[in-house]
Amino acid sequence: MKIKGIRRQLAVDSNGFPLTIVTSAANVHDSKGGIGLVIETIYKYPAIRLLKADNGYRGSLVEHLKECPGVELECVKSNFGTSEFKPLKGRWVVERTFSWLESFRRLNRNYEQFLHTSKGIAMAACAMFMLRFV
Repeated sequence: MKIKGIRRQLAVDSNGFPLTIVTSAANVHDSKGGIGLVIETIYKYPAIRLLKADNGYRGSLVEHLKECPGVELECVKSNFGTSEFKPLKGRWVVERTFSWLESFRRLNRNYEQFLHTSKGIAMAACAMFMLRFV
């Protein structure tokens, strides 16, 4: 199915290296798209017990996680609107990863017409920037 807009959702480790990438149409809300991300992440990495997300992932994702014993979702509230910037622990890690991905033109512009192609390009870009840190 061809699509016009793509949304990428990432699960990253504490260093910002991607664990799971999920692509969806751009009109899918974070809380609904995050369900697939969480399911895939928990399936691939069963030792994960704590997931951190911003407040956009509240809602149906919280309800689905109640069915997964031993996995906790922590929604980190931003300090947007305050007069000074204070980095919140665990909040900016995935934003840094998205910043790394923005340096790849193929991801910055929407050339892809299919979700599986977009996911493959994002995975290749992640592999390239992870190799830089080795």
